[in-house]
Amino acid sequence: MDITKILSSIKGIEDNSSKVEKDFIFFALSGLNTHGEKYIDQAIENGARYIVVDQNSKVEVKQNNVKIIKAENPRKFLSEILSLYCTEKPKNIVAVTGTNGKTSVVNFYQQICHLLNFKSASIGTLGIIDSDNQLKSKDGPNLTSPSPTELHKILKKLREKKITHVAIEASSHGIYQHRIDYLNFKAVGFTNFSQDHLDYHFTIQEYFNAKLRIFSEALASNKYAVLNTDISEFNVLNQTCKNRNIKVIEYGKKAKDLEILCSIDDEWKVKVFGKKYSLNSKIKGEFQLYNTLCSIGLAIACELPIDNVMNTISKIKAAKGRLELVRNYNGAEIYIDYAHTPDSLKTVLHTLRKSCKGELHVLFGCGGQRDASKRALMGSVANELADHIVITDDNPREENATLIRQQISKFCPKGYEIKGRANAIKYAISNLKDNDILVIAGKGHENYQIIGTDIIHFSDFEEVAKF
Repeated sequence: MDITKILSSIKGIEDNSSKVEKDFIFFALSGLNTHGEKYIDQAIENGARYIVVDQNSKVEVKQNNVKIIKAENPRKFLSEILSLYCTEKPKNIVAVTGTNGKTSVVNFYQQICHLLNFKSASIGTLGIIDSDNQLKSKDGPNLTSPSPTELHKILKKLREKKITHVAIEASSHGIYQHRIDYLNFKAVGFTNFSQDHLDYHFTIQEYFNAKLRIFSEALASNKYAVLNTDISEFNVLNQTCKNRNIKVIEYGKKAKDLEILCSIDDEWKVKVFGKKYSLNSKIKGEFQLYNTLCSIGLAIACELPIDNVMNTISKIKAAKGRLELVRNYNGAEIYIDYAHTPDSLKTVLHTLRKSCKGELHVLFGCGGQRDASKRALMGSVANELADHIVITDDNPREENATLIRQQISKFCPKGYEIKGRANAIKYAISNLKDNDILVIAGKGHENYQIIGTDIIHFSDFEEVAKF
């Protein structure tokens, strides 16, 4: 298979048959609910010149001017050919993976670059945020890691806007499906690791292996990995990088590069490559210090001057819906946070407990048709760490919302079930007293609820504002 010959004879690359035009190459990929082979006829009708299928495919075409290409790994081949065809990309691209904190890290990196007068952008759960602080997001779900075809189109547009620094959230799905292969990252950061997405990866080890692949395969040698020394997975990550001659920047309390000396709120002290800094940050929580250091490591890997980078930290703001203080109500504070895993909920409640002078309230739910084992764990975490708990709905999808709430309540005796998230928010706020804190967890920035197969506009921010 001569890739050069293919590239010289095509006018576009697509994995969506409806977007195929004359002389395109169409990738017939397998998906969760359908298979691209069903749409080959449509792709040919629209002008496809090449059709890429799995090496074991039995597909045949009658048109003499259309060629079938069989690939051992069609998804990986798609990313490879896109990287060769779509060469117009920003110069400094970094990625962030891990269970929690990805959105905050890419957002902080984008802010650091912007404050240092570099045109920058972040791509991920919040959509696309660029140096003009424009949030480009549709009313509904965003993929954390877009499809390869969509991602390369985005990168080309960012390059056309003269953006030079880009940070991308790399989900386990995106890494496993080769969506971010061949992007020539300058650096990749790893935040932390805990249970999530077991509906897709089935075991915690498979989930970790999916994330590890970004270092074992996707990141090129002699590039940088920014690793958290304080997680149990550090040794495996570090050794994987060393085996491939990837340079490691460590961050954390045990780190030799970006070392945490003090992590008390309003008193962050760190040592960066031997030099001490006091960070006056507006952001709350030790976990956000870790996210901040990860973003600093990525900026340093892109050769931004250390002192200049450190001087931006006092100006960085929290990402939308990430432990965001949205309202003071009758002497109580109301926060909105995206915490939707047992570990992230535990971290947020621990953080707020430290500053709570009254009672700590939490409102949360669990998604339908997702890892059901999280429900018991999140119920137990809330029951242990909060004083008042409202259990409600969070994207029940095609599951019975009542049963989901009951599965959480079984492990959360303190919990009070309320059907309908809007009603639950009203109830939780109405029970606040002076010096209390309420965190509305699970949806963060999301502006929708998925009920059945319908995507309905819904915003925790808007519901709080109504009250």
